[in-house]
Amino acid sequence: MMQNITDWADLWAELVEIKKDYQKTSIETPGDEDKWCAKAQDYDERVKHRWKNMDSSRETVLSFLESDASILDIGAGTGAWSLLFSECVRKVTAVEPSRAMREIFLENIRRNKVSNIEVIEESWPEANPGKHDYSFCSHAMYGVADFRGFVKHMIDCTDKMCFLLIRAPSLDGMLSEAFMHIYHQPHDSPNFTIAYNILIQMGIYANVQIEKSDKWYSTKSASFDEAFTNLKIRLGLHACSTYDDYLQDILKRKLVKQEGYYYWSGGYQSALIFWSV
Repeated sequence: MMQNITDWADLWAELVEIKKDYQKTSIETPGDEDKWCAKAQDYDERVKHRWKNMDSSRETVLSFLESDASILDIGAGTGAWSLLFSECVRKVTAVEPSRAMREIFLENIRRNKVSNIEVIEESWPEANPGKHDYSFCSHAMYGVADFRGFVKHMIDCTDKMCFLLIRAPSLDGMLSEAFMHIYHQPHDSPNFTIAYNILIQMGIYANVQIEKSDKWYSTKSASFDEAFTNLKIRLGLHACSTYDDYLQDILKRKLVKQEGYYYWSGGYQSALIFWSV
């Protein structure tokens, strides 16, 4: 018999809730009013290190921008993309709700003596920055349950082109196998596959470019017990022991021990999605 067509928007929303629950209870990221309080500086340093070499996503986005244009950077973090855009366009509007991120962002603006970036202290899609030529979001959509609304507001604020940079995970890793076994679908969190199918359902047939990189980003744990605890939380099973034997087995099969850490098999690269408005 034919299977029901997946409601991708509902799947995205459900995975957002699982991820929020994971972030609240994780031993790696205990719940804070601003989850970036203790991590913003490290995040900024990691981005700067990773950006020492140009990547295909930056090359592609920059190739479309025009010097007299304006661009909206949604979930701007500590400002790496906004600072890059400021060198190429007339005006950048950056939306960033995290105080910890904004403080480092503003210091980066001062250090680089940039005068064409405006920082808005709001979340998306609640912010109303007005029309821009371009809108851009890099990995800042995962906490918003209404992905359709997120994208629709981007389009409403854009005259020329929208860009989304989003996780494109492998489907042969430990999390994919565990989610397939327990939830009968392989997606552990909001990602490229789900987002692209939602866009199609919205009538948007976007361009896609998988970032050219030899690096797959992967999760690591300090011990087997930590990996077990975090896997249960990641699956929304921290208060349930029904699947403990299965989870112990998959960890024994899929964890890779290297240099004192336990690395989870599977990982992700980034996909750039872009379309004309």
